[in-house]
Amino acid sequence: MLALGLGLSLVTASACGGSSSAGEGDGGSDDASSVVIALPEEPVSLDPCDASYTENNRVLTDNVTEALMRRDAETGELIPALATEWTQVDARTYDFTLRDGVEFSDGTPLDAEAVAVAVNRSFKPEHECGVKGFIFNDEDLQATAVDDLTVRIQATQDDPILPLRISFIEIGLTDENAKTDSPIGTGPYVLDDWQRRTSITLERNPNYWGDEPSIERVQYVFRAESSVRANLVRTGDADLAISLAPQDTGDGTGVQTFELAETLFLRIDTFAEPLNDLDVRKAINLAIDREGLVQGVMQDQGTPASQIIVQNIGGYDPDIEVWPYDPEQAESLVQGAADRGVDVSKEITLYTRAGFYANSDQVMEGVAEMLRQIGLNVTIQQLDAAAWLDDVLRQPKNPDRVGLTENVHGNNTGDAVFTVVTKYSSTGDESTLDDAELDSMINAAAAATGDERAELFREVMSYITTDIVAMVPIAHLGGSLITSDRLDYTPNLQSADILRIADMSVG
Repeated sequence: MLALGLGLSLVTASACGGSSSAGEGDGGSDDASSVVIALPEEPVSLDPCDASYTENNRVLTDNVTEALMRRDAETGELIPALATEWTQVDARTYDFTLRDGVEFSDGTPLDAEAVAVAVNRSFKPEHECGVKGFIFNDEDLQATAVDDLTVRIQATQDDPILPLRISFIEIGLTDENAKTDSPIGTGPYVLDDWQRRTSITLERNPNYWGDEPSIERVQYVFRAESSVRANLVRTGDADLAISLAPQDTGDGTGVQTFELAETLFLRIDTFAEPLNDLDVRKAINLAIDREGLVQGVMQDQGTPASQIIVQNIGGYDPDIEVWPYDPEQAESLVQGAADRGVDVSKEITLYTRAGFYANSDQVMEGVAEMLRQIGLNVTIQQLDAAAWLDDVLRQPKNPDRVGLTENVHGNNTGDAVFTVVTKYSSTGDESTLDDAELDSMINAAAAATGDERAELFREVMSYITTDIVAMVPIAHLGGSLITSDRLDYTPNLQSADILRIADMSVG
């Protein structure tokens, strides 16, 4: 297998990375009430309406800001948070009863008017809020205060899972007409300081309505290299590091592994040659040695993927098989496309993201080489998180771009709608498709409930994956983290995205 041999050599090379100290030496872990957390990426934004992006979510969600409801990490069940109960008014409207006595961290009372502002600003087009694009797409909300502690939220269309969607809206005390990087929330922590490209510091919120967390201060530092993050913990300069590469787990001391609801895949630009050709898209899938990548480069920290969602999500289709590794057939399909006049020599850019997941650079180098070996002209362009997000992901329908975009999709919501609308509908913020039949299938599935909903989304997933071959699923990812001896934390399915400081303690 090509990838296995390539991966082992690349892993050996990357394991020689150096180390660094956290936050220019002030790790904070000498203080019994403080912790330091090493993250692979700095947030692009600290606006509450952008918390659906992983790098922002890790700092904000359930730490600085909170939603009306929380999602149980294992079951996906909605749990009261800022709202104590919610009542359906009609097929597109719910009333939420707010928790009495809650204050924002600056002492401002939480009331229905503040919640309405927080909800409504998330849907202003000029803000380009992440929660709008990822969770709601072409659906909008309008929130109004019924009384001081009752807020009515109405969608622009019937929505059988509206409360689940609303649970992704983080509530902050913010200007409705402007975005912010100084969020004021109701969570157990407040933003104390953001030193760009260096650290973010949170302090315990003295006005928090819930149980006081045991940790008083948390500092986040940002290191792209997995080995550096792991070494920060081993040298006592950090207490927690996430997204470790397998080769950086050492002898396993302090390391915990856990399942993720995340899938590594390539988005395909479908408008220009040669990627607008179905046989070329099939060839790309056949060229990828998924088993070799998982075993070699990822060292079994994942499983080969047949589709973009995982099996505990409604809409996962167990009948879709992982693409076989067949480079000979792939090469034949590319040659056949060339014989039909498709310009297969045209340069294809593989857009990658620095430090995206464990060994991401090596995985993408392996993928690019596999595609070259079947006759495609592939180059790699590595981007930082902001450029990847703004210049590529959020501009999916560039008719002149010939690209494959490295992406990791996490869906632990329990419903495929959060995947397929954004990534594959004609109006999706990240979609490179204009397919009327697929749009009709997605709309029918989104309007259904129960078993019918799951079955219709299975048909959608099969159509995307095997009929039009709109993407390249590679692997369902596993995760690992390392903690210091003094930090007690048990990861869960949400830990790659949500790191609740209140779930941690120092002993």
